[in-house]
Amino acid sequence: MSDSQLKVYSSPTLNKRTPEQAKVWLVEQATQGDQGAKDLLSVLFPDPNEHAKVSPRSTGKNREVS
Repeated sequence: MSDSQLKVYSSPTLNKRTPEQAKVWLVEQATQGDQGAKDLLSVLFPDPNEHAKVSPRSTGKNREVS
């Protein structure tokens, strides 16, 4: 009859992580296929070899003035 007994409620807890623990957790999530974690990793740690994907900011230097 233990299957029919109600479980005791425990409120959610918030665990603070060090920056290193957060990186490890994020990498683990990304390697398990979490697309959101992959996207966040690509924003936080962009691949310097993929600069072509990033659009340059418009500085106005090369604009024609009519």
